[in-house]
Amino acid sequence: MTLTKLWRYGLLVLGVAYGVAVGCGPLQESEPSADLSSRRVRLDNQCSPPTLVADLNPGPSDAFPDGGTLWAPGSLVASKRQLYFVASEDSTGPELWMSDGTDAGPRRVKDIVPGPAGSMATPLTGSLTAAPGGGIYFVARTGSGEELWRSDGTENGTVQVRDLWPGSSGSEPSQLTVAGGQLFFAANDGVHGQEPWRLSGPDAGPVLLRDINVGPNGSVLSNFKALGNTVFFSANDVVHGQELWKAEATDGGRDGGAVLVKDIGEFDAIPAELVTLGGRLYFNADKGEPSGRELWTSDGTEGGTHQVKDIWDGLADSLPSELQVAGNRLFFTADDGVRGREVWASDGTSGGTRMVKELYPGPNIPGPVGLVTAGNRVFFQRGEEDGGADELWTSDGTDAGTFMLKRIRPAPEGGFVLERKGVGDTLYFAGNDGVNGIELWKSDGTPGGTVQVMDIAPGAESSIPRGFTRVGLKLYFAARDPVHGEELWSLDLCDRSPPEVTCPPNFAFEADAGTGVAVPFAATAVDDITEELELVYSHAPGSIFPLGVTPVTVSTQDEVGNTGSCTFQVTVRDTVPPRVTCPRNIFIEATGPEPVEVPYPEVQAVEAVSPPVTIEFDPPPGTLFTPGESTPVVVTIKDAAGNTRTCRFGVTVELPEGSEPGEDSGCSCKSLPGGTSAWGALLVLLALTRLRPLSRRGQREGS
Repeated sequence: MTLTKLWRYGLLVLGVAYGVAVGCGPLQESEPSADLSSRRVRLDNQCSPPTLVADLNPGPSDAFPDGGTLWAPGSLVASKRQLYFVASEDSTGPELWMSDGTDAGPRRVKDIVPGPAGSMATPLTGSLTAAPGGGIYFVARTGSGEELWRSDGTENGTVQVRDLWPGSSGSEPSQLTVAGGQLFFAANDGVHGQEPWRLSGPDAGPVLLRDINVGPNGSVLSNFKALGNTVFFSANDVVHGQELWKAEATDGGRDGGAVLVKDIGEFDAIPAELVTLGGRLYFNADKGEPSGRELWTSDGTEGGTHQVKDIWDGLADSLPSELQVAGNRLFFTADDGVRGREVWASDGTSGGTRMVKELYPGPNIPGPVGLVTAGNRVFFQRGEEDGGADELWTSDGTDAGTFMLKRIRPAPEGGFVLERKGVGDTLYFAGNDGVNGIELWKSDGTPGGTVQVMDIAPGAESSIPRGFTRVGLKLYFAARDPVHGEELWSLDLCDRSPPEVTCPPNFAFEADAGTGVAVPFAATAVDDITEELELVYSHAPGSIFPLGVTPVTVSTQDEVGNTGSCTFQVTVRDTVPPRVTCPRNIFIEATGPEPVEVPYPEVQAVEAVSPPVTIEFDPPPGTLFTPGESTPVVVTIKDAAGNTRTCRFGVTVELPEGSEPGEDSGCSCKSLPGGTSAWGALLVLLALTRLRPLSRRGQREGS
C-alpha cells in the first residue's frame, strides 16, 4: 500500500472518530444492539439514541409494574436537575427513587415501607410535585394511611410532613400545587372533610385555609392551578354550588385564607380545565341561562371574571376542551353547533376567539383529540367516528399553518398516538405505525420530520414509552423491551438554539438631578432546554443613568454555551426649564431730556439638572431709554438641555421736575405724524374750554 493510500485511510478514520465524539449531528440507522436487537432510525436532533438507564428490577420483571403509578400524572418529576420517580425491585415494593444523570445511576431514596407492598402502590401516591428550592412533595401510604411527605433526595431528609388525620385513616392529600413558593393541597383531617390546606415551608406545619363547606362533608375540591402567588380551584360551599375559588400565598389560615372569586353559574358552574396565559386564568364553566358551558377568563377578581365568548349561541354547550397554551394564544376544541367539534384559538377576547380550520365539513361527533403544545404550535389527532384516531395534525393558529403531518397507522386499522410531550419545538410521543407496535416517535412540525425514533421492542411488540420528563439535556421515560421488562430509559438532547431574550421597551425618564436617575427594568429569557438562565446586563437594573441615550445590552447563555441577547435604550432627559425670579419694575428719574442707559438688576435662575444657564435680555443691556417712556424688558433663560423660560420687567425713565419733553420725545405737536397736528390742537382747545368756566367759578368763589 502506498503512502498516499495510507494517508487517505488515516484521514477517513480520524473523520469518523471525530463524528462519533461530537455526537450531535444527525444519527443514521445503526446496527441492532446485542441484547435488544432493536432497530434505530434517523434521530435528526438527538445527540444520542435512546438507551436503557438501568435495569432496576433485574431480568424481564418490570420496575414499573402494572399495579404501579406511572399512569398517574406527575409520577416522573424533575426538580433542580434531578429526576424523582416511583419504581420497585425484587426486594421492595413501589418506593421513591431518584437519578441525577451521573454514571452512579438511579438509586432508591428510602424504603419507607419495607417489603413487597411498598409505600407508593396507589395512583394517589404516584403524584409527585417539585418543591421550591429542590426536592419534592409526595404522598406515601404507611401505617398512618396516605399522608403528605417531603424529600430532599436523601434518606434522612425523606420524612412525613404531618399525620393530618391521626391514626390509620389517612388524610389522602391530593392536588399538590406550588404557588408563590408555598404548597397548596386538598386534604381531609377527619373533622372538616376535604378542604384546602397550605404549607408555607419545610419547617412549617400545614394550615387549613378555610372550612368552605362547614362540617365533615368537605367541599369537593378539584382543578388546582397556580398563577403567580395565587392558586385557583373549584369548590362547593353548598350555598353557591361548585364555583371558582382562590387562595393567596400571603393570606392567613382558616376563613381568611380562601375566597370565592365569583358565583358564575345559576346552579353549579363547575369550572374545569384551568390554564394560564398572559397573567390571566382561562377555563370552561357553565353559567346557565342565557348560555351553557363556554370559555371563561379571570384575573382573580369578581369584576375581572367573565365569559370570553358564547361559541354555541344560546343554552347549548360548546364545551371548550383540552385547553393548551402555545405562544401567546390559547388553543382548544369546541363545537359551535354548526360545524361540529373543531380546533379553536383565542387571544382572550371575543373577537379574537375563532375556529382555526374546519377539518370536517359539516357537523361531526368525535372531532380533534389529544391537543398538546410544542413550541408555538399545537399537535393533535384527527378523530374518527369509530373512536380511533389515525392522523397526526399540527397548527400554528392559522388556516395555512394547520395540516396533517402523518398517518401514523394507515386506515382502516386505525393508528393512534398515546403519551405526548413537547420538548422545545419537538413533540415526542408513543405512536403505532401498524408494523412496529407502539414505539417512540417524534415530530418537528413537518411531515418529513415526523419519524419513529427507535423500535425499542423489536417487531410487532410494543415498548409503550410513557412518562416523558426532561431533566436538563436528558429526556427520561419508561419503556418495555423483552429482555429487561419495563424500565427507565433516556435520550440525550442536542441544544443548538440560543436562548430567546426579551428586552423591555425603550425607556424615557425625567431627570431630577444632574447626576442622572435610577432606572428600574427587567428582561426575560427562555430556552428550549435550560430552565434557569442567568441574565447579564451591561447596566444593572436600578443603576444611575446619565442624561442622554444609553444603550443597554442583556445577554444570557444556556448550559451548552448558546448565547442570546437583546438591546434597548434608556433615555434620561431634562424637559423642565429653569426656575426664575424676575426683578421688579425699575423707575428712575432722568437728569435731562437726553436718553439714558439703565443698568439691569441680577436675574435669579435655579437649574439643578442641566447647568449652566444663559440669560438674555431684550432689549439688551446698554440700551438707551428715552425719558418719559416705559419700556418692557423680556428676559430669556436657557439651560444646557435647551429648555427656556421667559419673564418680564419694565423700565420707566421719568422726566425731571419742571422740564418739558424734547421735540423728539413724542409729546410735542411737531412730533406727531403727518395729519395729526390739527387733532392735537383741537384737543388742547377743548381742554382750555373746559378750564375757563372752572376759572370763572373759582373767581366767583374767591370774590
